[in-house]
Amino acid sequence: MNRSDQILTVALEHFADKSYEGASLSGIALQVGIKKASIYNHFNHKEELFLSVAKHVYRLYINEIERTLANHHHLASKEKIFIITETMTDFLSNEEEGKFYMHFLLFPPLHLKDKVHEQFLQFEHECDQLLSPIFEEIASTYEISHLSLRDLLDAFYCLLDGITSQMFYYHPDIALRKRQTSLALFWTGVINTD
Repeated sequence: MNRSDQILTVALEHFADKSYEGASLSGIALQVGIKKASIYNHFNHKEELFLSVAKHVYRLYINEIERTLANHHHLASKEKIFIITETMTDFLSNEEEGKFYMHFLLFPPLHLKDKVHEQFLQFEHECDQLLSPIFEEIASTYEISHLSLRDLLDAFYCLLDGITSQMFYYHPDIALRKRQTSLALFWTGVINTD
C-alpha cells in the first residue's frame, strides 16, 4: 500500500469515527506514522482529503459490485438481484466504509455538500450502468413493460437504503430476516404489478 492509500485508509477510520469536524490531520498523520506536514505532499487540505476518502469509498463499493457480478454472471436475474442486494447491504453496513457512506451521504459537511452530492451522482451513474443489464433482463424475462428501467432502479435503491438502515439498528439475525423478507416482497411486487 502506497503512502496516499495509507493516509486514505486511516482518514476513512477517523472521519467515520470522529466526524469531519472531529477528525484532525494531526491524528491521521500520527496513526500513519508521518508528520502532519507530510499529508500535504498528497492532499492539499482537509477538504481534499475528505473528498478523496468519499471517492475511495465509492470506488470500493463499485469494485465490490463488479466482483459480485463477475463471480455470479451465470445466475438467473432473480438470483443476481438477491446476491447483489446482500453484497451491497453488507458493504454499507460495514463498520468503517458503511458508517462513512451512510453518515456523509445523508449529512455531509455543509461547505462540501454540493461537491459530495456531485460525487454521489457520478457514483450512482456507475451503479446504474452495472445494474441496468440485470433489470433489463428481468423486464424482458417477466414481460414487465409498465415499469421503466429508471422506476426499477429507483425502487431498488430505496430498498437498499432501507435494508441498510435496518442493519445498523437491529441484531444481525433480525436484520438478516428483515433483509430477506424485504427483498422477497420487492421481487413479488415488481413481478406482480399490473
